[in-house]
Amino acid sequence: MDEMAKTKAGVTLTRHHRAMGQKAFHLIRHLPIPETQPAHLLKAIEAGSVSTNIFLRRLHNFALDMAWLPWPVLAKKRWPQIRFKEKRAVTWEEHSAIVAAENNPERRAYYECCWHLGAAQSDIANLTAEDIDWQSRVVSLCRQKTGTPCIIRFGAELEAILRALPQTGPLFPNHRTKRETHRAREFARACNRLSIGGDHAAQLPLRLGRAREEVRLPGTVRPGSARPQQQGRSPRRCAQGAGPDSGAGRL
Repeated sequence: MDEMAKTKAGVTLTRHHRAMGQKAFHLIRHLPIPETQPAHLLKAIEAGSVSTNIFLRRLHNFALDMAWLPWPVLAKKRWPQIRFKEKRAVTWEEHSAIVAAENNPERRAYYECCWHLGAAQSDIANLTAEDIDWQSRVVSLCRQKTGTPCIIRFGAELEAILRALPQTGPLFPNHRTKRETHRAREFARACNRLSIGGDHAAQLPLRLGRAREEVRLPGTVRPGSARPQQQGRSPRRCAQGAGPDSGAGRL
């Protein structure tokens, strides 16, 4: 567990430590790897949650990759199926209601940018005015989770929102100082006030947007898509070489 943690960083490392602290992992925490049997893993999964199943698979695969195991302890087909709780994104109507009911101007603009850009909530919260190329009408960012550069076109609707935000420095100075869990709880409360999502309001994602037109350049991808074909070019340099936006509306 400790060795695998060395390969993580940032929020991913925090999640790893949180997962490894689960009581279910106490069943195998001090068990020597060569003595681990399939029953041990199945018992830990049974005592834990969906997260236990996911992170135990990662530990198992890490041990195989490190050649600490000569063969799998539990065959791939024998791992219990991962069953997530119901999740969905908010609809356009729900998003409009959330924005209309939000009295905090910065939070309202933040939700609008989440919807239009579709990036991870932390990536949006850390955007700065310098990430906007007004001439090419694109927003450039690097995903905190992977470091992947992304460039996304914006149209007239998002432009009006961005124009109202600070023109230098952080676009969301208050939101960038909050933890991602804090921002997620704020969004869940906004959903609960409007009875959106029912019992699953806490699982509604802050990544609100849908697929939109973006600049297709080497080394850049849209948030959440495949890895770029090339590395090494910064989003800023890519944005400077981008063509004008067509101003396309929602898909």
